[in-house]
Amino acid sequence: QFDQVSSSGPGGTSAPPRVHGVLYQVSKEDLKKVQAAERGHGFVLTSIEVETYDGSVQRSAQALVSGPLSHLLGDEVIPPERYMKTLREGAADNFLDPVYQAWLSGIETVPSTGLPSEYFNCPSRYISVTFFILAMILAANVLHSYL
Repeated sequence: QFDQVSSSGPGGTSAPPRVHGVLYQVSKEDLKKVQAAERGHGFVLTSIEVETYDGSVQRSAQALVSGPLSHLLGDEVIPPERYMKTLREGAADNFLDPVYQAWLSGIETVPSTGLPSEYFNCPSRYISVTFFILAMILAANVLHSYL
């Protein structure tokens, strides 16, 4: 278990003073699978410093965190219930700080089923798609220059 400093919370909530979680050791292959599953969701693999609750272990670790365009998500983007249920159950199963668990429980959610397509139409999605298209055009031009 670890905690990490945070600056903002989901759905416009104020963030707890620290982010809590569980530290896992995974193989390179498994990390690639996780990254593939999260591709397109705006997460960036980042080095973070973690500390156990009792302060006995401090170390660097890699975590998927919101990318630089996440600030473009408005406060109106509320997380789906299924996602928050996973976070809440994981926090309870791993005995994370009760104050943090209470904070997770207070986050407003939207139903996970039947989300309209408008829910996913946010500025960061369009910006990431634009960057992807530009990268593909650039790659095609570079490939063409080699042929």
